Amino acid sequence: MLEARTLISDIRKDFFRKSKFSHANNKILINGLAKSGTSLVEHIFSELGYVNGARSLLRSGYKCQGYQDGFICKELFDSFPNNKNTFVKTHSVFNQEFMEFDKVKVIIILRDVKDALLSRYYHVMSDPLHWDNKRLSEINCEQERFKQSVLALNPVYGFSQLEYYLFWKASWIYSPFNNNIFYYEDYKNSSSDFIQRLAEHCELAVDPLKIENTLENKRKSLSKVSKSLFNRRFVSGGDSGTFRKGLVGESERFFDAELNSLFSDLSEKYKI
Repeated sequence: MLEARTLISDIRKDFFRKSKFSHANNKILINGLAKSGTSLVEHIFSELGYVNGARSLLRSGYKCQGYQDGFICKELFDSFPNNKNTFVKTHSVFNQEFMEFDKVKVIIILRDVKDALLSRYYHVMSDPLHWDNKRLSEINCEQERFKQSVLALNPVYGFSQLEYYLFWKASWIYSPFNNNIFYYEDYKNSSSDFIQRLAEHCELAVDPLKIENTLENKRKSLSKVSKSLFNRRFVSGGDSGTFRKGLVGESERFFDAELNSLFSDLSEKYKI
């Protein structure tokens, strides 16, 4: 049922909504630190008439090697039609291949690393299929559960999740795309200003208040469906987000002296 609704929506975007917005950039890459608000930005571009290039049945279905681990490739964007509006969301660390993307507007989403790690923790605990859910669920103390989720080794890079998040952030801050960075906290401060900045970055004519009202209606609708993040995730479109609260600064009560000390040492290591 959900796939059918998504397909109908994508057909409308491709064939009936061309004149609704001025689209100077047809191909958008939304790349963000995990749990930093990339799904939020995904929903914004969906409202702007863009089709999800990694999911839609209307796109080629080309898959980059390692895409599930956040890797992205030029060939994926080359496979998209130039006269249709397409976005892709991922969580890739910066690498030189990004410099080869042709006519792709890159958007980098960042968030306070501590808050992003807390959001990741909530995600892991809500998803019984997550690889670390069972181990963490056996820990009784929530403070210790969170600590162990932060210290768990990243399965791709082989160091802790805490170090991976700081490494990820540093890779983009010191990249040629540092002017393409948008911060989740700016959205929380003023959603309409955030949406307007995104639109200007991509040379789009939009009504930010109208888009935010649509997002707010989606939040209210999802909140009535289920309190479970896991259940809401599928109602909202699989991995495309659940509209969590996304509070700013909530993580401070979870970071004890040991984690704060480690955080400071790693921040110094990556110069952020």
